Amino acid sequence: MISMCIGAASETLREGKLWLRLRLNMGRSSLD
Repeated sequence: MISMCIGAASETLREGKLWLRLRLNMGRSSLD
């Protein structure tokens, strides 16, 4: 049960990092 919660949290963190990276790349390209 706890391991499932940890797995879900790590998945959310991984998606959040990917989303942040995409947003940063978009912001960088729009600045150029």
